[in-house]
Amino acid sequence: MTKTNLKIEKIKAGVRLDKFLAEKFPQYSRQTIKKNISEGNILVNKEKVKPKYILKEDDKISIKISLPEKIILKPDSSIKLNIVYKNKDVIVIDKPAGMLVHPVENSKINHKTLVNALLAYFPKIKNVGEDKFRPGIVHRLDKETSGLLIVAKNNQAFNYLKEQFQKRKIEKHYLALVAGKLKKEKGVIEKPISRSKKTPTKQMIVEKNFTAKKIKEAKTEYNVVKRFDDYTLVKAIPKTGRMHQIRIHFASIGHPIIGDKKYSFKRQKKLLKLDRHFLHAAYLKFILPCGRMIELKSKLPKELEIALKTLEDRKDL
Repeated sequence: MTKTNLKIEKIKAGVRLDKFLAEKFPQYSRQTIKKNISEGNILVNKEKVKPKYILKEDDKISIKISLPEKIILKPDSSIKLNIVYKNKDVIVIDKPAGMLVHPVENSKINHKTLVNALLAYFPKIKNVGEDKFRPGIVHRLDKETSGLLIVAKNNQAFNYLKEQFQKRKIEKHYLALVAGKLKKEKGVIEKPISRSKKTPTKQMIVEKNFTAKKIKEAKTEYNVVKRFDDYTLVKAIPKTGRMHQIRIHFASIGHPIIGDKKYSFKRQKKLLKLDRHFLHAAYLKFILPCGRMIELKSKLPKELEIALKTLEDRKDL
């Protein structure tokens, strides 16, 4: 808990508020400090200000907040990895639902992420990539999304795979169960996405004439795999790699993914007490750094298979 009052001396006048606090409290990240200034947990002269506020002599700063400690990465050999492919350059993992890929600020389970397991399995990975908290990670899956994930074992492979993703040369297919009946057997959802202003952890569809700092084009193709009375199983093929893309795209056309707590409709029925969303990264096809093409598949996890079996049984009644 950080609870204190500070008075700005002449020597610190002219400095940005967020920079001053980052230097004053080095145990906390600047991002965390900015977030709490914006939320009004850190006040200047009893008033809410912006992180870029320029401090003046005799300004009084009041802080009343529990700030998260900086993330410390540690290997964790107790986490078992389901490795479906590996060579000198890459590891492909079949990630279970419920596991974070990498540590995130404000999370209570930063010591039980896939990265912690990777550090125990392959310690050299700590020096791979551009972010020390995401070593080897070139793309990600949401916590409750299961399936195939590529990890780079060296910086040459990291840069190669990063370029392949940027050029959209890596083919990915997902299986998703969505609410309702899709009218068409196949289709394309092409709607730009931006981070939500109200809820920073969510994405939003950008409508026409909307102004936002970071608007990203997003495109998802889909094919119907199987139809049920009130649900549709689809193969979703993202053509861009935006955060929560598949989830928000299907929600935007009135067919949210079953079990999605973030983007589902308020009246959406809970299916079979499923405690995760029904989204699985089932297929990967890409060229390895050595030049060889690789194609990998992942079966639906047991809990998703059970959900489909229950729907099939209902259909037969």
